[in-house]
Formats: sequence, structure tokens, C-alpha cells
Amino acid sequence: MTPRTKWDLVRFVSTFSVLLASWLLFAGPPDAYSIAAGTLSAAVLAALTYRFFLDDHEAGARHLIPNPLLLLLYLPYILFRIYAASFILVYDMIAGRMNPRIVHFRTRLRSDLARVVLCSSVTLTPGTIAVLIDEDHLLVHWFNAESGHSGRARREIAESMERFLGRIWS
Repeated sequence: MTPRTKWDLVRFVSTFSVLLASWLLFAGPPDAYSIAAGTLSAAVLAALTYRFFLDDHEAGARHLIPNPLLLLLYLPYILFRIYAASFILVYDMIAGRMNPRIVHFRTRLRSDLARVVLCSSVTLTPGTIAVLIDEDHLLVHWFNAESGHSGRARREIAESMERFLGRIWS
């Protein structure tokens, strides 16, 4: 079996699994007809769309499968970041220090999944909202922008999360 065939098989199985899990989650109480219809529908849709579900550049297992221990450690880390940022944001609002700005920077993350988690983490952190992600470019609304420089904005907003996520999906 060629590497291309193996990758297509992984893509098909992944697409089928997600579609079937979604069907079973939203279809209501499972019975024989529902499970059969969901399995058939998921297989047909997976056969037609598996090439769209995972890109070719995501072929490495580390791009898809995170390090589970580090992923579990990321949760308390991001919760701490959320709470710390909320207190800083409240202080800045009371003190009247507001300098909202849209900043642009590039991420060093290579996995699309890691980039999505980074954008979600940025949006969950009070004072920042990820407005757009395009490949490795991020557009972020920053409530109290300390700088418009893209390098400094990346360091202030996302660098520590990026390093953590880089280890999870490396």
C-alpha cells in the first residue's frame, strides 16, 4: 500500500467517524434503523467528501493527534490566562486606559488544528478577539493595544499560548 493510499484511507476513516458520531449524537434515541441509516449516510458522504475533510499537508500524525498529557495541562493554563486577563481588563477599564486596535501577526504553528485552538484561546481571553485567520496570519482586536507592531503584538497576545500549542501538536 502506497503512502498516498494510506493517507486517503486515514482521511476516509476520519471523515466517516466524525459524520457517524455526529449522526448518532443528533439523531435521537438509537434504534436499528437509525444506526443503519446513519452508517450508510456517513459512508456515502465520507466517500464523496473525504478529500475536503483533511488537507494533504496535514498528513503527519502529529498534526492531527495531540499529545494528550500536554493537552490536559493546557486547560488549567488557559483558565489561568482567562482569569488573569479579566482582572487586568477590569483594572484598565476602571483606570480609563483603553487603546483599542486591530493588530496583525503571523503564527508559527504549522497544524491547522493548533491554529484553530490558538484563535479560540485568543478569543476566550478577555481583551482580545480573533477576527480572522488566514493560513498563518491572524487579525486580532486588542482592547488595550500596547503597540501596533506585529512582532510585539504576537509576543504580548499569543506567544506563550503558541509555544504551548506547538508542543501539543508538534
